[in-house]
Amino acid sequence: MSKDPPAAFPETRWSLVLRAQDGSPASEAARQALEEICAAYWYPLYAFARRAGAAPADAEDLTQGFFALLVSRGLLQKVERERGRLRSFLIGAFKLHLSERHRHEQRLRRGGGQTVLSLDQDQAEAWLRADESVASPEERFDRDWAESIVAQALRALEQECVRKGRHQHFHRLRAFLSWEQGEPEVAAAARDLGLSEGALRVAVHRLRHDFRRQIEAQVAESVTNADELQAELDHLFRTLLR
Repeated sequence: MSKDPPAAFPETRWSLVLRAQDGSPASEAARQALEEICAAYWYPLYAFARRAGAAPADAEDLTQGFFALLVSRGLLQKVERERGRLRSFLIGAFKLHLSERHRHEQRLRRGGGQTVLSLDQDQAEAWLRADESVASPEERFDRDWAESIVAQALRALEQECVRKGRHQHFHRLRAFLSWEQGEPEVAAAARDLGLSEGALRVAVHRLRHDFRRQIEAQVAESVTNADELQAELDHLFRTLLR
């Protein structure tokens, strides 16, 4: 990645939402951007609520209510946030939402009946059962956030490979992109794809470069300037390598 910041940082999903919040007329594009943020980041917040002691149904309720308030701009208007980084805003605002909910006797059911997005509670609970980490809820939130970014980047990379007619290469080589396992056997992958081992290593290098580019693109959508982008990338990679 180039160390030279661009002359003008491009508009991102998060900067679009913040610009609309700061007094610009609310637009359909800003609302769509916020709904995409909700769909991408619901699991880290659901998991945070569960690790903070909420039962599954209550955690789903809290997460739905939080995103309903975000989409309606209620929380965006109330919360004093760190400007720029979506990750910092989400966890700070969600903690405030949890504390306010505890002060109310009557539960807010999914934003007053409004369903903002469909939460796959069964899948979320399976992910939680698979995670035996003893890290704090805040540390696990950062890990879940990082893994969500990686999952989005993988989906985008797969779509790019499909467009280029390299779907088979992607599926055979995606194991080479993992942080959580050793280097797969090069010779076997080369045989499967009909490549020499040297050509296979070049293909893996290119795929890793494209994967890094897709991760950067996903993180860029959650910040507002190049300095924040580099800081969030550094934080993401440190989190994944712990």
